Amino acid sequence: MDSVLKKLILCLLLAMPCRGAIAFDAKSLSAGCGASPCAWVHVTGSISNGVLYAQISVELGTVTGCTYNSVAMTAVGNKTDGASVTSVYTWILVAPSSGSHSISCAGTGFGNGAYGIGSSYSGVAQTGTVGNTWRAAKTANDGGAQGATATIAVNNAVSGDMVVDAVSVYASGTNGTYSSSGGGQTLLEHVYSSGFAAVGAAASYEAATGSTTMTETFTGANYWADLGVALIPAGASAAVNCTMSLMGVGPC
Repeated sequence: MDSVLKKLILCLLLAMPCRGAIAFDAKSLSAGCGASPCAWVHVTGSISNGVLYAQISVELGTVTGCTYNSVAMTAVGNKTDGASVTSVYTWILVAPSSGSHSISCAGTGFGNGAYGIGSSYSGVAQTGTVGNTWRAAKTANDGGAQGATATIAVNNAVSGDMVVDAVSVYASGTNGTYSSSGGGQTLLEHVYSSGFAAVGAAASYEAATGSTTMTETFTGANYWADLGVALIPAGASAAVNCTMSLMGVGPC
């Protein structure tokens, strides 16, 4: 048998049992935060290859850092709407402690209003870096014109990934009230209170089969910012390493 073919078969056999499915674990939602830090409790299950993902939606503010159980989280990305009135920030932590612990995010401008959403997942690659645990974040906004639906195309997602979106809206009246998520998505949390500033938040997840478009629809037109990220399953790098080996640029 050709040596390259033998190597390919061996690599595939090694990779197949290692790549498991990413599974949702738990979610959490903060109360409205009027000061920094914005903190809330998230209960992480006893999960293997776990990650914790957190978003902060803030009006006229910034987020400078987040921790979970006092352990620093890593920034994934952020996006501001086209009118520069609301922003969403996202952070991640690999191997979070199981049990009930606080997510705490510090920043500026929280007095204008902020909300936090947390979610945890099992079966995610544990390197803790972009390209290994998550793919580069994709972002979009309203372009400066208010709209009822926030949309993000996570076109770097591949089959087996878990895509998570994070939306921040700036609304008047009841326009920021959540209506629905796109088909195939599972809602994590949504929140909006016209009595607390004018900022709202929503988040959902979907198992990817390739490029994945996520939408969050509200009852009226809002300024919005959206960030989507694809989490990479544990063992997914094995197939990449095999390809590199066959190309003569790395070991299997």
